Amino acid sequence: MLTRSFCCFRGISVAAERRLWRGGCLCWAHLPQTGRLLSPRKAADLAAQLPVLKNAIEGGVADVFLSRLPIGHRLRVWPHFVAGTTFLDVETTGLGPRDELTVVGLWRDGVMETFVRGRNLDELLRTWRQTTLLVTFNGTRFDWPVLARKFGLSVMPPHIDLMDEARAFGYAGGLKAIERKLGIERVPDEDFDGEQAAQLWRDYSELDDDASLTRLLSYNARDVLSLIVLARRILRHSIEGYPGPTMSIPALSSTPTSNRYSSISSVH
Repeated sequence: MLTRSFCCFRGISVAAERRLWRGGCLCWAHLPQTGRLLSPRKAADLAAQLPVLKNAIEGGVADVFLSRLPIGHRLRVWPHFVAGTTFLDVETTGLGPRDELTVVGLWRDGVMETFVRGRNLDELLRTWRQTTLLVTFNGTRFDWPVLARKFGLSVMPPHIDLMDEARAFGYAGGLKAIERKLGIERVPDEDFDGEQAAQLWRDYSELDDDASLTRLLSYNARDVLSLIVLARRILRHSIEGYPGPTMSIPALSSTPTSNRYSSISSVH
């Protein structure tokens, strides 16, 4: 997908990219044939940038593209870094800036993993270095600061915040509001908000209520899976109008219900 993208070249807007596509320039290999579509100066400028972009793909450096692609189109890096892409959502003891981490749910390489405070939360660090691309919703403002404070992390992996990407295509508001626009329906054990999630943690930790933890894990897992659905929708919007062969969008390898992850015994 990246090799069919031109808005990752400095000086090429999304509108200009569409014009290149309509003119038959469908991939980087076609750039030498753009005489009637680009001025000689612009064509030379793109040719000069091309080695940097090719080497970024070969070297697995997603940040190069995230710094160049406009908001709304950054998910184009996902197919090239799919093996190390981590969709992540966290739960905390409350919604304040100093509240503590309780649950981390992440989806990577088709596997859902859940890390729970007091059980296996510290094990998250054993898998963290496998993340080559981090995808969150409002993670810049919430998830990442919580993780950084808990574990003393100083460098965030290459990151896409779906809240910003979604707004570029008219999906405003929180994740639950966007889910409704996408037609995602939650079952009762998944359908509550962050304040209620914090209360479930208190019920579990203070009252030893395992059922509350089960519900909290269901809620967290649904949030993570919704990120993948939203990412796929945004990516489809990003490449609308491409006239060549269909670009591949990473699939959610399965669409399990959160019950698969809600059992306490499944926490690993």
